[in-house]
Amino acid sequence: MPENNAPTDSATAAYSSSDDDYAPSLDDSDSNSDSESGSDSESDREDSDSADKDLAEQLDLANEDSESDGAETRAVNVFELVEAETGIPAENICKWSRPATREVIYAAAARDQVKHLKRKKRSTSGIFPEMEKRLFEEFKKRRGRGQRCGPLWLSMRARKLVKDIKAEAAAAKAWGTEGMEVEPAAASEVGEGTDEGMEVEASSVGDVEMSGADEEASANEDKRMLAFQAKKDWRKRFCRRFKIARRRRTNNKGKSKGDREAEILQWQVGLYQLLRGERAPEPVQLDEKWGRFTPAQRINVDQSPLGFISGLQDTYAEKGSREVWISTPSGGSLEKRQCTLQVCYAADVASGKKQCKLALIFRGEGKRITELERLSWDKRVDVYFQTNAWADRALCLAWLERTYGPWAKTIDGEKLLLMDNLDGQVNMPFREQLKESWDTLAWYFKPNCTDLLQPVDRHIAQYLKSLIAKELENWLEDDDNLAKWESGQFTASERRVLLTLWSGEAYEKLCAMLEFLQKSFLGSGCLLTVDLSDVDKVAPQNMPGYGKRLRSELLKVQESDKTPEGALSASEPAPPAPLRREDEEHSDQSDLSEAGLDSDNENDECSDVDPEEFAAFFFLLGCRSDPACPLWTRSCSRQPSCSSGLLVAGNWGG
Repeated sequence: MPENNAPTDSATAAYSSSDDDYAPSLDDSDSNSDSESGSDSESDREDSDSADKDLAEQLDLANEDSESDGAETRAVNVFELVEAETGIPAENICKWSRPATREVIYAAAARDQVKHLKRKKRSTSGIFPEMEKRLFEEFKKRRGRGQRCGPLWLSMRARKLVKDIKAEAAAAKAWGTEGMEVEPAAASEVGEGTDEGMEVEASSVGDVEMSGADEEASANEDKRMLAFQAKKDWRKRFCRRFKIARRRRTNNKGKSKGDREAEILQWQVGLYQLLRGERAPEPVQLDEKWGRFTPAQRINVDQSPLGFISGLQDTYAEKGSREVWISTPSGGSLEKRQCTLQVCYAADVASGKKQCKLALIFRGEGKRITELERLSWDKRVDVYFQTNAWADRALCLAWLERTYGPWAKTIDGEKLLLMDNLDGQVNMPFREQLKESWDTLAWYFKPNCTDLLQPVDRHIAQYLKSLIAKELENWLEDDDNLAKWESGQFTASERRVLLTLWSGEAYEKLCAMLEFLQKSFLGSGCLLTVDLSDVDKVAPQNMPGYGKRLRSELLKVQESDKTPEGALSASEPAPPAPLRREDEEHSDQSDLSEAGLDSDNENDECSDVDPEEFAAFFFLLGCRSDPACPLWTRSCSRQPSCSSGLLVAGNWGG
């Protein structure tokens, strides 16, 4: 160990056997600082000397500690001390302290500083701030109505507003009405007038008696107005100033989500009343948490189109490729709908039981199907045929008998089937067969609100199609299948068989994701509990704060209901038994009179409906009156006792 503890001696001796472990000495650092001092200011030189002194003092302390411990002095102790203080690894500090590396770092820092000093501050307003302000107000009103605002609209409206402002200024100058309201007629005499009177500000018009400088400024302003074209560069700056961006459409309904919130709340309040037993024709046994229907008894069914080719929309390609080519059989025509998926599943299934089978509806009548093809279909799906691959009335009834019925028998108790307003699902034969044969109550979503309320629309159908696309990719991994794919020689029979195989495998994987299926019911509000335990998790299409607003509405229902758990009180009259017309020729005249209907009116169908079905359909149409009205009386638009007047006799079944 050297006897002298001078910083320069210890640092000079701090070389390892490898060049990569070189640690610069303080002499090197000082000499480097002296070489650069010619270009630095006096203050920078003082800071550098001060930093070197601090580094030397730290090195002295490190060497004294190492001598007291009998250890060999190492200059790397300085880097370790700096690492302990700053958290920067000692290896990085050692590398940065090399003269060559320090020059690179200083040069980069100098470039960043110059770039920062030269940077111009972006203007927060354009050359026509008043025009842009008016244009943004028009933009907000137009988007508030759900209308499209494209580049052409922005440019046309901007040019029009510039002309209007110029006409207003000219009219104010001619009439000497600075700061006063300008009539449209006065503005149109000078230039292109506005649709309504506008208030002209003094800052936009100027003094009536202008000086030479003001006249020159006004002339320059006129030139800018005449040369203004509102092209692409201006649109970019305008959008940046007002935080506007082009977005892809996410809703093509006639109303926005906010406009439909009242209808959604009304529907879910009705569902909550149903779960509490308020709409039952007779007292029912209620679960303490779930009410009238448990998760295993709440079912949703919906249809979704499916093409033979799905999911082949992207691929790996070289960067900068102008053409991204993905070969598909038949030139992409097989991407169109080949069949319709009928998805039906419950929010929960008992142990050892399965979900309802997936149904595939193909085009055609199915008369030329060979026995070989029928045996090749996947047994996990049911295959149907319809001329247009639609779920019409006949097909929906066949689906009840063949697919839904056998599965519904495995579920204990009464069931609730949630559906949209498809014609094949709202007709009376379909609802009657559901109720009488399979003990299932049909409950329909509000019209034009199924995208917000239907569990299948909460990524279930989309994810099922993505799973089918993965099965297609796995099938293409086989060389023989890939050769057949590239040749494009697929018969209609082969396509149907492959779709059943892919769909069956994908649907089985989907049914195994029980938590995912439950979340679709919970998020859409179809898994409400009577104790309101999970109501805050309800968010149709992620509507912010919707769960809290729904809770407040449901609490009002609890406060207004004096009967515990929705049961019938002793003082409440019992509901009359449902009236059924066994034969039109032997219908009872007294029954028709009590219902307020004429016996000679062929359109009166109210006597065919039991009170519970009437309540479901009546609520679907938007009745806001007392729920007891449609429950215990078969009121229609003819009777003054029904305050809604929405249901017209003869409109049953859609």
